[in-house]
Amino acid sequence: MKNKLYKLTTKGFGDYWVVAKHPTQAEEKLYKFFDDADIKMASDRNVVNIKLIAIEHDDIRFITGYNLLT
Repeated sequence: MKNKLYKLTTKGFGDYWVVAKHPTQAEEKLYKFFDDADIKMASDRNVVNIKLIAIEHDDIRFITGYNLLT
């Protein structure tokens, strides 16, 4: 599975861009970031929207308009 770039919008802390293979993994990475930063305001850190921004491609035959070059 290829990496994807997601835009995660939280209730109280704004937008975050996360590279992950699946939206659930992106959300888990963001929550780990909050945990590591000792951010405890649970309701403010809730993810309210996840949007796919780009997909990693290694074959130019499959250009989709959501291209992530890594």
